Amino acid sequence: IDIHDNTTFTVDKNHMIWTSEKSGFNHIYHINLENGKWKQITNGDWEVTKYHGMDAEKNRVFYTSNEEGTIHRGLYSIGINGDDKIKLSSKIGTHNSTFSNGMKYYSNTYSTANIPPYISLHNSNGKKIRVLEDNAELITTMSEFDLSNKEFFSFKTSEDIKLNGWMIKPSDFDASKKYISILPGSRVSEIENLLPSYIEFINIHANKNKDYVYLIPASDQKIFETIDNLVPKSLPVKISIDSAKDFLSISDCSVVTSGTATLEAAILGASPIICYRTNPINYFIISRMLKIDDVGLPNLLLGSRKFPELIQKKCTPQEILKAIESNDFHHLNSLSEQLRTLLIGSEENEQTNAILKL
Repeated sequence: IDIHDNTTFTVDKNHMIWTSEKSGFNHIYHINLENGKWKQITNGDWEVTKYHGMDAEKNRVFYTSNEEGTIHRGLYSIGINGDDKIKLSSKIGTHNSTFSNGMKYYSNTYSTANIPPYISLHNSNGKKIRVLEDNAELITTMSEFDLSNKEFFSFKTSEDIKLNGWMIKPSDFDASKKYISILPGSRVSEIENLLPSYIEFINIHANKNKDYVYLIPASDQKIFETIDNLVPKSLPVKISIDSAKDFLSISDCSVVTSGTATLEAAILGASPIICYRTNPINYFIISRMLKIDDVGLPNLLLGSRKFPELIQKKCTPQEILKAIESNDFHHLNSLSEQLRTLLIGSEENEQTNAILKL
């Protein structure tokens, strides 16, 4: 039983307008109360998301639906016999409408993810009578900032379920460029130790590959200043605070100092070259304590070395370049789904338990 307030009786009281999901989608029906027969007014593989009411004089009903796409809302009117359908909203986006008594007029608020609300008054035929608020000042103010638009897309899960998603790319994102994320660590000492090698790699790689940009996220202002002081301004490098996920999501691969960031990079599809280097004495002690061959969290989870590891003496600009040029990152990035699966119910996962015992 559909329980709601979407009910309108005709003037003769012998018929009723009602919404129901009996077809599998929420639609509007015309019900004859004398013989109990139902006639479907709206029809399709989409939902009536809001029933506004009926103009009793014209025998027309007004509704909002997502027939232009599940993320959109459009306003329509249609005769109670299911004919003469009219689209009242003119632009694709979200339309929120409020009708007057008698359904002769309505106010409409139109907006999108990138456009602020535009409020206008219309008659029941959709003709605009007056603009109530255009937010022109806000639009001008927004244009003064370096803002990126929200972009929508759809994708299928491993269970073949279609879902909607959205992304916001960096404002200076260039689709013609390729990106490599560089994550030098979260501590100043770590960054000062490894970033010079990463910078030398960038210098060598950039000279051979003019279409690359190198993205370095910083966790806070102090780390930002440390990185900014070390990176030559002549290199095609972008440094930004709190941007690790954004940077990794648009990178095909990454150079990451060993730690939890390597797992984040692998899951986000930016296959990591896992690097680690410390002073010889520390490494001598640590290497004799460890009972494993791999140190990268993605490799430990997967049970074998899938992502390159450049440890201690192997952590050089030349070895990083070789790893970047010799690996099939399309194949490695396909492992991100496998890692996500392993992390679901991780308490019961053999590899995860092994990591926790280290």
